[in-house]
Amino acid sequence: MTSQASSQATSESASVIEFHVGDSAPDPLPLVTESQLVSTWIPGPPVVSILCATYQHNGFVAAALRGFLGQVTEFPFEVIVRDDASTDGTSEVVAEFARAYPNVVRHVLEPVNTWPRRKPTEAMTALAQGRFIALCEGDDYWTEPRKLQVQRD
Repeated sequence: MTSQASSQATSESASVIEFHVGDSAPDPLPLVTESQLVSTWIPGPPVVSILCATYQHNGFVAAALRGFLGQVTEFPFEVIVRDDASTDGTSEVVAEFARAYPNVVRHVLEPVNTWPRRKPTEAMTALAQGRFIALCEGDDYWTEPRKLQVQRD
């Protein structure tokens, strides 16, 4: 393959988004219903477990959950969100998503803050059913709807 053909093939298969100082953050992914989300899945157990640790992330966690639930995959995934006893309303936001997506989102609420005695990833990994683990903290979010599919492939 020539250099030009290689460059063209690369640009066709992956889009590059450039960000510059002062640019605003991309919008979170749009929400779909649980039935729309799972309609493209091949039946079976979760292939990927998305682990999301939260603490005082009320202003951010909805965008994180939208990024997870906006994923377009052919395989099942689960979302495990562990809140370490936030007092700012984070848990209530996560609980709303868990009610709307009962077969996808699991909400783990710690009654008391356990940091640093118990690391969030350790607690969630024990609950994960997926073959693969994807990590994203509650104050971050994904903007690429095929992120999980591309990484799994």
